[in-house]
Amino acid sequence: MRHVFHVIGAHFRMAAATELQYRSNVWTYALNTVITLGVSLASLGLVYGKVNSLGGWSSDDMLVVLGVFFSLGAIVNGVVHLSMAKLVADIRTGDFDYRLLRPVDAQMVAVAQAPDPWRVFDLIVGIALIAIGLARGGFDNAAGGPFGAIAAGIGLLAVGVALAAAFWTLLSCVTFWTIQGEGILWALDDMYDHLRWPITIFPPGLRIALSTVFPLGLAVTVPAQALTGRLDATMAASAVGIALMFVLASRKVWNIAVRRYEGASA
Repeated sequence: MRHVFHVIGAHFRMAAATELQYRSNVWTYALNTVITLGVSLASLGLVYGKVNSLGGWSSDDMLVVLGVFFSLGAIVNGVVHLSMAKLVADIRTGDFDYRLLRPVDAQMVAVAQAPDPWRVFDLIVGIALIAIGLARGGFDNAAGGPFGAIAAGIGLLAVGVALAAAFWTLLSCVTFWTIQGEGILWALDDMYDHLRWPITIFPPGLRIALSTVFPLGLAVTVPAQALTGRLDATMAASAVGIALMFVLASRKVWNIAVRRYEGASA
């Protein structure tokens, strides 16, 4: 595992070195983050201009949800999605052969092989939104007080990252059979953009779908619930259990897919 993380770290350093050759891009990515943030805050303003609470969530609590959305999105869109897109391309062209020849776990490296360093802007915005939302809303209902809430939020955000990586990997494995995976990845990217709202405000059927069929809804909402004192033990256990299920399933399907991979020379 130490060697795996060393290799992943090398990918991050190479990506940063490559991107820093074009430093003018910083303004483009910063502007994109500001625009996305502005649209999200405008949506909240329109809603909370009419109501004081939405499904029990105040405007301050919703800032926490939005902060988790940006923070998790920095990893989902800035690391996992791009890495899976590269995996799909490598399988199609046969470059995946070289990944299998290297003495490191191919699946773990595949999840983080093409990071986008500029997504750090999203992470900064996410952390700032969480801090502002918590400062304004407080930790009155959080079990264990502020430190307990923050620890639970960070832990469940890590669970969300694992869930996202496993889910993207699981669907990307389709490429081993069909050689077509880009469409699925871009569809997932578009679906994630709709998770700015907690899944608890949706109808039961959609709520179940965003917890199982597309579990990233769970990955965004549960950490926000932990930070704002809304999380119960059942919901926390469900999130961890679903994440573990997807991680194990992705590993199983990955091993089956790699065994049937015939390489570029087939």
